[in-house]
Amino acid sequence: MDFYRSFGVLSLTLLSMACAPRSRMSPPRASFEPAAESEEVAASVRVTNHNRTAVDIYAISAAQSYRLGTVAAGKTTTFTLPATVVEAPRMQLMAYPMALDSRVGYVTDHLAVRPGVVIELTIENDVSLSNLSGGEG
Repeated sequence: MDFYRSFGVLSLTLLSMACAPRSRMSPPRASFEPAAESEEVAASVRVTNHNRTAVDIYAISAAQSYRLGTVAAGKTTTFTLPATVVEAPRMQLMAYPMALDSRVGYVTDHLAVRPGVVIELTIENDVSLSNLSGGEG
């Protein structure tokens, strides 16, 4: 008798679960295209590389790093900062020479970036002498 009662309760439970309304939550949309950056959040970094080798430039914000690109030796390149970096309360820039024997990079102090700002980063041959300046774009 207990077997039939347990079987009946189990059957009713399964039937009620099958007939219950399902959640109408839609799955998150995956986007493989970069989000368009609006004019309000555009800020940039102009890097002048006086180092003897190419330098990789990174933006670091909220424990995430974003590779902005590479600046060849003796060249100047401008990078647009990602919106997530500009909207963050503070960020840092990192320059890392691509020389095989290089063990030292340059990391800026914490910066607060506003939309429209152009940050000037100059990488010297002695990376520890590199410097940073900023102004309105």
